[in-house]
Amino acid sequence: MEILDRFDGLHGKITVVEERRTGARLYLEEGVKQSYVLPGGSAGLDYVRLMGRLLQNASDIALFGCGGGALATELYRCGCRVTVVDDNAISFEIARRYFWMPGGVVCVSADMATFLESTPRIYGAIGVDVGGPDFDYEAVLDMPTCILLRQRLAESGRIAINIATEWVEENSLERIAARLRCENLTVWICMEAPR
Repeated sequence: MEILDRFDGLHGKITVVEERRTGARLYLEEGVKQSYVLPGGSAGLDYVRLMGRLLQNASDIALFGCGGGALATELYRCGCRVTVVDDNAISFEIARRYFWMPGGVVCVSADMATFLESTPRIYGAIGVDVGGPDFDYEAVLDMPTCILLRQRLAESGRIAINIATEWVEENSLERIAARLRCENLTVWICMEAPR
């Protein structure tokens, strides 16, 4: 492993590391892996590839959480218009400089609730990939925010949310799912053991 750079981010120290053997790069925030990106910008994590497949048929996509930008990169390369929203603006620079995120991906520095409240735009798909060890998913995905997510989603659109289950309370997934559920939105919970 080779350290490529270090940054002071909004949520702590960010380290960009490259595997010498593969050329894959990691985005570590306070020592926690936030992204694993293969050379050229492809996602190196199964859950990111799954989110990409769930969202890729939409023409206009909002993504919350940037990290290394692998999800944004893959969707953009499929021909989607992609807007990435993150409150840690330095992530955009890091994703472009070290993780191959294309310049055509629109980047907005804001937290999720503020962005959802301030934009009237409707998206064909929405991806939420935020979090970390001290992250409060239930506070961020509270009822008002979940209502806003539903309001910004086009009819027959999809929302894909990644929640690190090792960092949430029991029944958190069910409570968040209940906030998202409505007449036009079916909610599924898919659980996968970490590798």
